Amino acid sequence: MLFNSLLFLTEARSSAAGFYAAAAVHETAHILTAAVFGQKLLAVDFRGTGIVMEPEKNAAAPLWHGAAVLMSGPVANVLLWGLLSSAGACGSTAEISLMLCLYNILPYRQLDGGALLSLIACGRVHEREIETVFMLIRITITAALFTALFFDRQFFIPFAASILLLFGDMS
Repeated sequence: MLFNSLLFLTEARSSAAGFYAAAAVHETAHILTAAVFGQKLLAVDFRGTGIVMEPEKNAAAPLWHGAAVLMSGPVANVLLWGLLSSAGACGSTAEISLMLCLYNILPYRQLDGGALLSLIACGRVHEREIETVFMLIRITITAALFTALFFDRQFFIPFAASILLLFGDMS
């Protein structure tokens, strides 16, 4: 997975346990929230950008149910960060949990933020125009990271990740 590679590339192997703990909290929040709304999981797929869960489609379900399921993972990460920080445990797990939240709310379709934007745009009168705006936002984020790469090499990994996500959105 992408984060496994990032952990290896940054030589932050000691943070691996913290990452997996934060990821487990994130995914568990999605599963529990889906269960609260009576959604069943049809598939769980492990991809390069992370874990992708496919819930059963229910056209009668309100839009906010889907939004709640999508945002429950990032919200759980913020809560974990807050809990660990308030307990004085501001180590790598707290920071990784916050980073995992920020990563997942990016507007790329394979991530929670992008899936939420697609959910909101789906079936709207100007769906095509809305999706075009979202794609321009994705391209702008990738271009900004590319520009930052010239000033500081530490932006290589986020830039590389954004390129992979952008190509995934175009397919």
